[in-house]
Amino acid sequence: MRVNISDILRNESTGLEVEYSGKVEGLENPVNGYNLAENVNFKGNITRLKGLLNLKGVLEFCYDVSCYRCLDNIHRNVSIDVDEKILDASKASPREDVFTYEGYYLDMDIIFKNYIVLNLPMKQLCSEECKGLCPVCGKNLNNEECNCNEKEHINEWKIEW
Repeated sequence: MRVNISDILRNESTGLEVEYSGKVEGLENPVNGYNLAENVNFKGNITRLKGLLNLKGVLEFCYDVSCYRCLDNIHRNVSIDVDEKILDASKASPREDVFTYEGYYLDMDIIFKNYIVLNLPMKQLCSEECKGLCPVCGKNLNNEECNCNEKEHINEWKIEW
């Protein structure tokens, strides 16, 4: 999503309300097993102060992923507060780790993508009490008990050198 910021750049006291609902470039395919289930929604504003653009708002999205222990599908809704300073690319040092804009347009996809990817948990559990899968027979221990004895479970995980 590209936003025309020419009015803000000409007049420092001008703000721009931004609403977006759609896909984010670069997140069309699953990321580390996470699949964005629906459109990404953003509502916020862009203001300018002393040459910096300030993006503030709320980014909301849903994702589907498999539970790390039992492999059941998990559907989660996420809401992230966005508060980001954005520099003119011509004034930013290549060493600076900041978002930039060029000309009269701001590419919001890179900002949204970073916020989404950095806020996804490394491992997702369906619940804290998830029992996972039996390492011997593969049954989901959250739904049913297996007939494997405890010794088989222990031997299955035994490490041989």
